Amino acid sequence: MSCKYQNCNGLTSVIIGNSVTSIGEDAFSGCSGLTSVTIGNSVTSIGGGAFDGCRGLTSVTIPNSVKSIGGGAFAGCSGLTSVTIGNSVTSIGDDAFYGCSGLTSIKWNAIECNDFSNNSNVFEGANSINSFEFGNTVKKIPAYLCYNMKSLTSVTIPNSVTSISQSAFVGCSSLTSVTIGNSVTSIGEDAFNGCSSLTSITIPNSVTSIGEDAFYDCSGLTSVTIGNSVTSIGSSAFRNCSGLTSIKWNAIECNDFSYTSYVFIGANSINSFEFGNTVKKIPVYLCHKMKNLTSVTIPNSVISIGDYAFEYCSGLTSVTIGNSVTSIGEDAFNGCSGLKEIYSHIKHPENVALGNYVFCYVPKDTCTLHVPLGIVPAYRQCNQWKDFVNIIDDINEGIVGDADGNGIVDVEDVNAAINIVLKLAGSSDYPGSCDMDGNGIIDVEDVNAMINIILKL
Repeated sequence: MSCKYQNCNGLTSVIIGNSVTSIGEDAFSGCSGLTSVTIGNSVTSIGGGAFDGCRGLTSVTIPNSVKSIGGGAFAGCSGLTSVTIGNSVTSIGDDAFYGCSGLTSIKWNAIECNDFSNNSNVFEGANSINSFEFGNTVKKIPAYLCYNMKSLTSVTIPNSVTSISQSAFVGCSSLTSVTIGNSVTSIGEDAFNGCSSLTSITIPNSVTSIGEDAFYDCSGLTSVTIGNSVTSIGSSAFRNCSGLTSIKWNAIECNDFSYTSYVFIGANSINSFEFGNTVKKIPVYLCHKMKNLTSVTIPNSVISIGDYAFEYCSGLTSVTIGNSVTSIGEDAFNGCSGLKEIYSHIKHPENVALGNYVFCYVPKDTCTLHVPLGIVPAYRQCNQWKDFVNIIDDINEGIVGDADGNGIVDVEDVNAAINIVLKLAGSSDYPGSCDMDGNGIIDVEDVNAMINIILKL
């Protein structure tokens, strides 16, 4: 359709038949009285400015046949309240729906559409959009698609989507709820930057990468869950999330961070950091300067604790280190001046590689180091561990009769049990593996019971 009907104010309704394959540039530009347009399912392109200034239009459905929509195609259609984008659209020109001030509802079915920019996002100036529905075949959320949609409150990204492009929802300051489908593998940089009303976010296990500044300035965020497949998180991904208090970290093996760009820089209210039981690596600088963090448990799955991982977490009072750790990086707990208890389940500290200054400024005279039964001598002989004044072997790994904590029950445990009885006879403070008769205390009867067990083995 190449003819032009500009300024045809008397035109109120248009039906574009199935024989038409394209709507030319400015075809209905300025037809302010046009209230209804039906676009046939043979149309593959809508030219730039085609419906520019058609203020009477209230809704538009772009059929699945359409592949391209030109720049400014529906610009200035201030009466538009709803738009449906078909699934074949791959290209939308600059400012296609610019200034559609009455637009409140979008149904977006484009499977894989071109990206936009902050100067030419498709809905710029359409400031009343409060509903944005993605179809269940959409694969990609284009860059800047929902840029500055300040009235948008909720978004569900379907399971068909594999990527959320850069700045897709940047500046959506009223967005309180986001559900990310379980096929998304990447979240682009600045994707949710400035979404200050967002209160929680769960990164599904399908996601492998989170871009730089992805959740920058999401000041309303209180909780974040990181999925187990995340291997890359860009600089300052959660920078200045000042309301963030709770993190669940399941990333099995994620990239390291740096001093100037660690992932939670400026998120100074975090008081709970929970590691999932499949995490293998704690990245460099992960919990750097989390001064409100009071307790951390590093699960048995963790092999390495990165450099500076908990540096300057001055509010930490308790740390539990799992039994699989083979390396603890430089300055890992440097500046944790409030530590009172360290529970190390490591049975062979001599085999653990320690970086420099791991426990620098941890108060060695008042912080108690708790270790597995019978392992105190090993800790006393290891650099840095031996600096702790109070080392107590009171961790029971759960093998009844394993008094020396070597993972097996044998005659050596009898000697160890005797030593324990001499030290703690009558005490109810010493847990489990030597309480052979189950009466809640450690005494000579437990030695007899242990000898009987050994004779039967």
